[in-house]
Amino acid sequence: MAAEDANEKLTDYINLTSDNITEAFDADSTSPKTESPVVVDTTTEDQTEDKPEDKPPQEDTKAEDQPEEEEKYGDKDKDEEPDKQYEIEITQRQKSNIAPKLHAQPGTIDKEKRVENVEKIVQNKDGDIIRPSEMIQRIYDKDQEVPKKVHSKQNNRLNKVDPKWKYNMTLGDLELRKITHYDGSDETLWFPMEEYPKDYVDPGDKPAKDGDDKKKKKKGKKKTPPRKVFVALKVKRVSAVDNIAETFRMRFHMYFNWLPSESDYKSYYKAAKESKAQNNPQILTDWEPRWYPHLEFQNMIEEHTREWELYPEEGFFRIQNFKDFAQDKGEEIEDGKFDCTKAKFIRAKLECEMTFAEELELQSFPFDCQDLSVIMRENT
Repeated sequence: MAAEDANEKLTDYINLTSDNITEAFDADSTSPKTESPVVVDTTTEDQTEDKPEDKPPQEDTKAEDQPEEEEKYGDKDKDEEPDKQYEIEITQRQKSNIAPKLHAQPGTIDKEKRVENVEKIVQNKDGDIIRPSEMIQRIYDKDQEVPKKVHSKQNNRLNKVDPKWKYNMTLGDLELRKITHYDGSDETLWFPMEEYPKDYVDPGDKPAKDGDDKKKKKKGKKKTPPRKVFVALKVKRVSAVDNIAETFRMRFHMYFNWLPSESDYKSYYKAAKESKAQNNPQILTDWEPRWYPHLEFQNMIEEHTREWELYPEEGFFRIQNFKDFAQDKGEEIEDGKFDCTKAKFIRAKLECEMTFAEELELQSFPFDCQDLSVIMRENT
């Protein structure tokens, strides 16, 4: 008999299904519970504790005794009002009055608002000393020489100026001017040429034919001197090279140097002076040139980071003087040639992390060697 009872218990254990378990342990079930002789206990002896008897849930009297945050500081004499839902509608005019972010990135709406505040200070001419600038000397890009400091040892062709090519390693079309600031101080500096004189002849132009002059006058297009920006790129990390998707991820920094226009330098000078006079460094850190590089990455798939670096007390775009730009320190410069000690440069740093597309050549995989390209262009 003992053996038969054991077999019956074993059969009950084997036939125990998920439905039986639900019926056995579901307290809300109204159906009769299946009795099972098997109890599965997964706890050890040290973990087992006497379970307290089921007691009715007690109300949290402690929480009721403590007043809410609104009740602590509210007016007790006022009658309690039922909760209401209020819809706050902000008009466009109110949005414009909201203070923009302190250090917003260039190109954003918040940054534009801050630049407008700086422009109000810079453009205020009350009490300013205004004198026209004096043009002392003019150098065309076609007449310059490639600085010896940047001569290529591998390709001598790059060491000579090609008059018909606009990407020579030169400084562009320049003018040496004597300018007067708003406070009366004078400076003689090199600036980029903003427009060609009437007698200028572009070496890249084809000889004029009969009737061409009339067509040009109708179009009304006037060539403007290109602005040269000197760029350095530093790769920090290359990762996530995907052979199947043909993509890669890269983190890099870009450094920009270019000559400011006369108006940009004058506005920077006034912003720096007024920042100290008013004891408000925000005037200088919010300053922004009228033009700065706007890059378009043509093979970019996803942009993770693109931020201009903020220099403390100088802003995103700082103006500095170099002693060895395209020349050696202490080098004597002949008259009629560019001298970097008589020039100011705008400097900026762009931090980027992006995913790019690249058509991979996998014929020799896994012993392949790939060129990972970043295709960009200036898109002002």
